[in-house]
Amino acid sequence: MRIAVINRHRTETLAGSEVQCDMIARGLTERGHEVVYIAANGQGPYDDCPYRVVPVPLKARAIADACERERPDIVYWRLNKHGLRHIARRLARLDIPFVFASAHINDHLRWAAKPRRRTGLRGLVTTLKHRIAAGWNHEGFRWVAAVVTNNPDHLGLAPVGRQAFIANSMTGEARPFSWPRPYVLWVSSLKPAKRPDLCIELARRLDGAGVDVLMVGERLNYPPMESIEDVPANLRYLGPKPLEEVNGMLAGARCLVTTSMPEGFSNNIIQASLQGTPTVSFEFDPGGVLRRHVLGLCSGGDIEQFVSDVGSLLDDEALAQALGRRARTHALKHFDPGRNIAALDGFLNAVAASTGGRARAGPAVRPTPGYET
Repeated sequence: MRIAVINRHRTETLAGSEVQCDMIARGLTERGHEVVYIAANGQGPYDDCPYRVVPVPLKARAIADACERERPDIVYWRLNKHGLRHIARRLARLDIPFVFASAHINDHLRWAAKPRRRTGLRGLVTTLKHRIAAGWNHEGFRWVAAVVTNNPDHLGLAPVGRQAFIANSMTGEARPFSWPRPYVLWVSSLKPAKRPDLCIELARRLDGAGVDVLMVGERLNYPPMESIEDVPANLRYLGPKPLEEVNGMLAGARCLVTTSMPEGFSNNIIQASLQGTPTVSFEFDPGGVLRRHVLGLCSGGDIEQFVSDVGSLLDDEALAQALGRRARTHALKHFDPGRNIAALDGFLNAVAASTGGRARAGPAVRPTPGYET
């Protein structure tokens, strides 16, 4: 089967969604499918990719034109609602089934918009524009054949009849990392929705406790760290790092701390779990995995509780190790790339077949009970 994967590419944007799409494209290629990756805002080169990459501008018409030229049997879209109405409608006219892969809670909500740093009247106008665009593009779900979500709590939210939960996956390959003092690690892009200010506040509360707070990630729409007043001495911003190096950093951390607003399912939680490192989340517990499976702690949006929860893992190494072991066991079972890409393969084939497309499976797929609703 010829499958088009549409998203930004990890060559240009090393973020969670792009990492997932690269892994999916590689996995589907290994399973015998012809994969073409339509890279929005792509520049290349893509020499290390075993699949073909078609870079296009981040414009709805350009992406739709590329789909029309490539004529895939099915489209796997993981680009939020950017231009969704135009693209989904055009693909429906071409009889190309469109599978929308949700990467964020806002994908399911008609008027949702991510927070912006800009305030005042200009900030209000910008937010209003984004909300109007989100509402307009939400109409694109009328032409979507199926939805895949990485968070079971999001099933049924989008106005599409056929939906499936298929978990994210991640590699556990790690590059050795050393640091002279005990540390906790924060991994994300520095932007308002990830709330890096809360990590800085955590570092202030832990200053003098003999522990460092390391921050890793690309700075997006956020001021330089040196321009922020009262940055504590135990805070270290290390910039963006390759995936394998982040895994090595997680392996040595007492815990991962995450301060993100509700989103989809954070890759960094999976990465930490595979390294046997527990997570302390300020607020967001995706799919309830931290509480339900006791893989870490969730502080319920309370800064005092957040500091206390991190402190409990710093003070009690046995507790941190016990949670880390549980997290690793859970991750190896539920976030395995082979298992989850096989489930996606089966789902895409089922959607293509039910819409009259040319479905062709790769190696035999055993559907995971309950993965589709």
